[in-house]
Amino acid sequence: LSVLEDNFYVRKSWGDQLEGCYIAKVANENDAPLSISDAILVLKDADGNEVGRTEYLGRSGSRYLEPGEASFVSIRADVAEGSTVANYEVSFETSSRSYSTDTQIEASNPELRVKEGYWTTYYVAATVTNASDAPLSQASVVIALKDSEGKLLDLATAGLSRFFKTCPGQYGEGD
Repeated sequence: LSVLEDNFYVRKSWGDQLEGCYIAKVANENDAPLSISDAILVLKDADGNEVGRTEYLGRSGSRYLEPGEASFVSIRADVAEGSTVANYEVSFETSSRSYSTDTQIEASNPELRVKEGYWTTYYVAATVTNASDAPLSQASVVIALKDSEGKLLDLATAGLSRFFKTCPGQYGEGD
């Protein structure tokens, strides 16, 4: 599993609690399929002492990757109270065995939209086309959020069952 781009930052989560956040675009650069089963994030202070850890892969896109395919992953760990994070280590657990597979499809013409009202709502509208030869029973979308400098910030994931037509060559549009 190769990391194509990544970002790490510390932010407030609840109250005064801090969390370390790691997000990455990863790719399978092997000759065989692989599955991303989990991840480990270890937070360290300036002396190398562990000040936070999690062994749970948070939000992600596809966890099953054919050779050459890419996906997004994120993992977060709480920072021990009164600690400062100076460094981190991240590792991924992968396997050549998989109990499920998926088909990656690209969205075209994605557009960030804003709906003003009592609550301001941000959403993405895009067109998704099934270019495979087989019908798909469901679809999920992964949106990688980036800052103005192009650094990864977070992932948003959602199912598209309401808008997605499963027949080959057809597409669905929706907000």
